[in-house]
Amino acid sequence: MQHLMQEPETWVAVAFVIFVGILLYVGVHNKIIEALDQRGNRIKAELEEARRLRDEAQALLAEYQRKQGEAEREAEAIIRSQGRSRAGRHRGTRQDGRIHCPSHHAG
Repeated sequence: MQHLMQEPETWVAVAFVIFVGILLYVGVHNKIIEALDQRGNRIKAELEEARRLRDEAQALLAEYQRKQGEAEREAEAIIRSQGRSRAGRHRGTRQDGRIHCPSHHAG
């Protein structure tokens, strides 16, 4: 027993046990648990916020994709109507801008 009391490892172990005992007596473990709970709640709130923002972003993306599709369809309709109106205007016009009338031949 006398030999164990002279070993430095023995005193380190005794000091450690005393230190842990003091920490438990003061209630440090409760403060650690409380801090971990607060951190867990903060992380949970951040995850919920991130989920809400992701859902909002997906809704905005869907809305913009819908608007883009509508704009593309509207542009195609405008292009088609422009093509029809030009075809109707240019049907009786020559390239030099004069109107061609097949019943009046210049002799």
